[in-house]
Amino acid sequence: MNFSLSKIKIASLLVLLMALWSCKKQVIAVSAPTESYTKKKYEPGVSEINVPVSIPIKNINAKLNKELQGLIYEDNSLDNNDGDNLMLKVWKANDFKINVNRDKFDYELPLKIWAKYGTEILGMEAFGEGDFQLKVKFRTSLVMDSTWRIITHTEPAGYEWITPPNIKVAGVEVPVKWIADLVLKSQQQSISKMIDDMAKQYVDVKGYAQDIWKNIQNPIEISADPKVWLRI
Repeated sequence: MNFSLSKIKIASLLVLLMALWSCKKQVIAVSAPTESYTKKKYEPGVSEINVPVSIPIKNINAKLNKELQGLIYEDNSLDNNDGDNLMLKVWKANDFKINVNRDKFDYELPLKIWAKYGTEILGMEAFGEGDFQLKVKFRTSLVMDSTWRIITHTEPAGYEWITPPNIKVAGVEVPVKWIADLVLKSQQQSISKMIDDMAKQYVDVKGYAQDIWKNIQNPIEISADPKVWLRI
């Protein structure tokens, strides 16, 4: 009985060893991958800080209306401007208000116009004159250069006739709508200069930027325990 059990134990041990050997032969050896590294150059992006700027529109509006008074344009010659046969006087009719849309100033300037115009009728030169009113529109854009200096750019934004622009010459009504283009052209330069002066006087972006730059460099406490401070 003992002999038989010993034989069974030996046989079982042999079977176990054969099974283990079989499993060992089935193990797949995997080689390690080749080491490789990609070099990446770090380039920090540009940070943006929005700076709110307060523009005293009431002050600018009052100053412009004060400077722009009475007769603002006069042409007393019929022969200048390539012989246009036109004399012209332009007054500011009423005060105007500036409307601000982000970085743009929009404004309408009501004008009173007197014009004397000459033309040829039936081979003879005849003259006539008339009074009418016109509302011219301008738009001024504000941009900032690398030195924090405000630069303005003013351009015409159209016009609107308040009274019909007609002049009677020898009993014939002659439409002179093209006068509006002359008025816009004559006023663009003067309006631009006034806006430039106002921007330099009232819009100080550099001062805002310097204050914010100093403030963001002050240490900021981000943890009380333990004490941790952040400085930009």
